[in-house]
Amino acid sequence: MKKIMLILISVIMLFSACDNQTDNSVEESIQTQIDPTEEFGGITFGMTQDEVINLIGEKPYSTYGSDDIDSDYNYIVYHDKEHFTAVASSVTYCFKRDDGALRRMVYDYSYNESDYESIKEEIIRRYPEEICTYFFNDETDLTIYTENRSIFFHASNLHISIFIDEYRPGVYDTRSDTE
Repeated sequence: MKKIMLILISVIMLFSACDNQTDNSVEESIQTQIDPTEEFGGITFGMTQDEVINLIGEKPYSTYGSDDIDSDYNYIVYHDKEHFTAVASSVTYCFKRDDGALRRMVYDYSYNESDYESIKEEIIRRYPEEICTYFFNDETDLTIYTENRSIFFHASNLHISIFIDEYRPGVYDTRSDTE
């Protein structure tokens, strides 16, 4: 849990830095190259916990919510699911407490060089028309903004993490963490 909170803080700091690096307008009309219904195996932002669980077809490994920790989210976690060309050790779906809708997905992998390269290539293939791309720490961190997604890719010598947030300027703006 502490690991997730530290990563979340890092993500917010990097999103703030990325906001200062971009020359492009957030209002540009940019579309991802992948159909949103196929992007995450049919799971789309705005779904409820029950809808996600029913679509996956199995009970989550664990669930926890805002009562368990100081958070605006409720979480469900699955283990050993394939995403981004590799098997993720865990996939966490994050639902806003106020409306119960899916707003963030977190993918964690055990680090190995071949998975790192294939995952990074897949992310860049899926989201080529970025609004802002920010490389940090010798290209082990990558942040991409599209019209409706913010994607943060982080790798260390122990793990790889990907945070994908719903992004709607002025509504769910992950760069300023305001709604």
